[in-house]
Amino acid sequence: MPDGWTATTIGQHADVLTGFAFKSADYTSNEDDVKLLRGDNVAPHRLRWRDVKRFPKERANEVSRYQLRAGDFVVAMDRTWLPSGVKIAEVAQADLPCLLVQRVARLRAKDTLHQGLMKQFFSGHQFDQHVQAVQTETAVPHISPADLRDYPIKLPPMHEQRRIAEMLSTWDYAIETVAALITNARTQKQALMQSLLTGTKRLPGFSGAWTTQRLESFCQISKGEQLGRLAMIEAGTIPVINGGISASGYTDRANTPSGCITISEGGNSCGFVSIIHQPFWCGGHCYALKDLTVDRSFLFAALKHREAEIMTLRVGSGLPNIQKKALSGFELLVPPRDEQEAIGKCADVQSDAIQGLENQLSCLRQEKSALMQQLLTGKRRVKVAEGAVA
Repeated sequence: MPDGWTATTIGQHADVLTGFAFKSADYTSNEDDVKLLRGDNVAPHRLRWRDVKRFPKERANEVSRYQLRAGDFVVAMDRTWLPSGVKIAEVAQADLPCLLVQRVARLRAKDTLHQGLMKQFFSGHQFDQHVQAVQTETAVPHISPADLRDYPIKLPPMHEQRRIAEMLSTWDYAIETVAALITNARTQKQALMQSLLTGTKRLPGFSGAWTTQRLESFCQISKGEQLGRLAMIEAGTIPVINGGISASGYTDRANTPSGCITISEGGNSCGFVSIIHQPFWCGGHCYALKDLTVDRSFLFAALKHREAEIMTLRVGSGLPNIQKKALSGFELLVPPRDEQEAIGKCADVQSDAIQGLENQLSCLRQEKSALMQQLLTGKRRVKVAEGAVA
């Protein structure tokens, strides 16, 4: 334990409050009323206000104890851990006013814990591991207020807490800035593709007529082959694309060449469009588009832009899937070949720029995570200016 630090728990330094059992009969849809923060409104590290319920603002004083403040942290107590992260988020000024509902816990730092440092304790991999370890395995996995209070931390003196929080908040600002750039770049690409892929906006020098064609008219739609579990080996380097967004395993052989466009045939990601930039094994729940007679970059951009429409082709309730006949008849607007290539290049430039930003974001998150591991355990001590110790 570093000199001056204390082994303790969050419950010793933060107030933990669970929400009130508001009656559904009191819910309103009046936008002037106070938002109710339920478990459904808490996503991993963010709040979402879709399908928000409200409480009459003239009665808000009756439940003033459950009014939230900017900087509070809220945790969904049911299904707290998801593969995408723990359902914990910081309340921002823009979220107010709002009231805390049952099965959601609020954490508010006491005088012995810097609010900015509390944010970092709940932002790292350590808290994810804590939740997974204590989450009750029932029909609805959940955690208790005691599980939150018992979360172990190493707490430095306040002047050091303040400095650590300042350093890590700088990384947070950089991460948020790059994330905003990615959102903006995606929005710009979406708008550009909407214009170029519908012919609403033509690139300079092109005037040829566009035609409406079925997907089967310019490619071979080939369904993959199921690969047995025994054929997937950990040492393999060839990804198995079996209908999911990511590889479902690896093998030592390929049945599809590099650069092939794929469309998921079944499962939760049914209709997902991707392009695989290495040889791969096309699995049983995946279509591969081969022998293209149109520009590949153009076709990928066109299909990706209309991915939501492709997903509507799925049928079945248990395990939805897209029939080959329906996919074959999917219609696209197709310009002359030279304009296809020009549009494809525009799409590639936009995609490369977004990928570059995503790589930068990934690096920032990894670097911050490594820094947190050092700073929040005292393995690396921060320098505090003279006079800052109080």
